[in-house]
Amino acid sequence: MALLLTKQTNTTPILIKGSNIELDSLYVRIVFICNLDGSLTVTYNTYLNHDLFLEGKTIDTDVKNTTYNFVISETETQSLETALNYMWQVFTDLGYNTTII
Repeated sequence: MALLLTKQTNTTPILIKGSNIELDSLYVRIVFICNLDGSLTVTYNTYLNHDLFLEGKTIDTDVKNTTYNFVISETETQSLETALNYMWQVFTDLGYNTTII
C-alpha cells in the first residue's frame, strides 16, 4: 500500500527540489514504527511512480518530508492502515489530493 499525491486546482505545485519542474503526481511509501506507548512514528520516501519505487530510485521534491508522531486513539490499532490514514490526513491538510493505493 502507498499514497498517491496530486496537486489540487490552484494550489502549490509538486516540484522537483531545486527546480521549476512540476510533477503531475507523486508516489509515496511510508515507513512506520509502532511505539511501546501505543503511538506511531511515521516518515516516508517519495518516488515518481511504482516502477521507480521497485528500483529504489527516490526523488527529492518540495513536499515537506519530516518525521511525524501520532498518538492514536484506544479504538485504533497500530497498523499500516492506521499509519496510512494519518498520513493521508497530513497530505490532505498540506493541500494535496491524496489517495491510498
